[in-house]
Amino acid sequence: MNYTTINKSDFEDSIFDDVEKILSTLKSTIASAQIHKTSISAVFMTGGASLVPLVRNSILSYLPQAKLIDGDKFASVATGLTLTASIKFACS
Repeated sequence: MNYTTINKSDFEDSIFDDVEKILSTLKSTIASAQIHKTSISAVFMTGGASLVPLVRNSILSYLPQAKLIDGDKFASVATGLTLTASIKFACS
């Protein structure tokens, strides 16, 4: 198997647009909820991307008063998908 090694800066450059999309979604969700960002005291983090320091730091930069609450990084995503599938594809 061939592997390519990249440094942290190159990795962060390569995911920058995706992190910006996460932040854009966060901002639009807060706006849709008609709440001020300073009223958010906690953000639940789940999924593999929540392990990436750039993602975490970007969220904390936007919501500096919020505490990041870590869930099961992978099983919670699978559980959510399973529950959604059971609703969508339930046989009556």
